[in-house]
Amino acid sequence: MNEVSLKKDEAPNGFKTCPCCRGMIANDASVCNFCGEEFTVQQPAYPQNIANQNVMQQSVAQQNVMQQNVAQQNVYSQNNTKFCKHCGGKIPHDAVICTLCGRQVEELKQSAAPQPQVIVNNTNTNMNTNINAGGANLKNKWVAFWLCFFFGGLGIHKFYEGKILMGIIYFFTVGFFGIGSLIDLIRILLKPKYYQP
Repeated sequence: MNEVSLKKDEAPNGFKTCPCCRGMIANDASVCNFCGEEFTVQQPAYPQNIANQNVMQQSVAQQNVMQQNVAQQNVYSQNNTKFCKHCGGKIPHDAVICTLCGRQVEELKQSAAPQPQVIVNNTNTNMNTNINAGGANLKNKWVAFWLCFFFGGLGIHKFYEGKILMGIIYFFTVGFFGIGSLIDLIRILLKPKYYQP
């Protein structure tokens, strides 16, 4: 049997540390609740005053809490627990991560069931039909841009787009005094390559 003395830095008041498993046990315990190690008990010397009686009552309450925790830990039988390989604490048998230190104790098991194979059958067809399939009404952006750039004052780009009336107005007003031609130049730049006027 080993003799254990209470160190203030290791355990709270009313408890001591087991030399075998480092678990906290009551000062008056002769057997460790965690590992079963037996040792002799050293009784602490308490002065007989009211302050120390309160300390003793608190230690008894703490001891009851510790005993309840030990009772909860003993619910698992020996077959349902194992020891963590990192901290040495008792953990449930099926635990992959230690509930005490948080480190992984076992590798994750892959399921033996084969994963289902997913087959994607993409048979979508585009059913949209273009009314202007011949492209008779579509105009090229760059042709309209250069016509507007060089002949915007004469309204040639308006004739190219098929807007005859606007072309005539541009012709007699010199592209709405140049402002209409400048606006059309910017408007044509913002259109797609082939557009419908």
